[in-house]
Amino acid sequence: MPTAVAAPQAHDSIFIEGDAEFTTENGVSKGTGTSGDPYVIEDMAINGPERYAIYIKDTTKHLLIRNITISNMSGADVGIQLENADNCMVENVSMTDLVVNLYILNSQNISVSDCDAVGGKFDLSMDDNVTIESYTRTAGNRGPLFHGLMANRVEGLTISGCSISDLGSYG
Repeated sequence: MPTAVAAPQAHDSIFIEGDAEFTTENGVSKGTGTSGDPYVIEDMAINGPERYAIYIKDTTKHLLIRNITISNMSGADVGIQLENADNCMVENVSMTDLVVNLYILNSQNISVSDCDAVGGKFDLSMDDNVTIESYTRTAGNRGPLFHGLMANRVEGLTISGCSISDLGSYG
């Protein structure tokens, strides 16, 4: 289970399209984007009316998203979407009553660890080298879903220490 984070700061939804948009205005608190010093988005409670709480697209720089709380905001359906976004780590993120907690599309070198979700699903599609560790999903207010975790055309997928419950038809 994720460790508690003291007083996350309220923040609007984050949209980053391209490496040049890793800026403080877009929620980046530190880092240079290298493997040894990734850009960091951390310690936030995402509160925004957008469809996505965090949307990262068309990036190759290294990114760490950690210590984030995402709730079903007015209009929000997706917690974190990584689309054609390589070299991303997602750690200690809590998501509540979203349709999609995490959606990782056409990305590589992704790790997700110590995350929990109440409701929602986790989708992977056309990815390479993805590791998921200690992801827990329990029942939510939107009722059971058809799947808790779906992987479609993913190579190099490692899953360990995960628990997914309250599913409608599939696991």
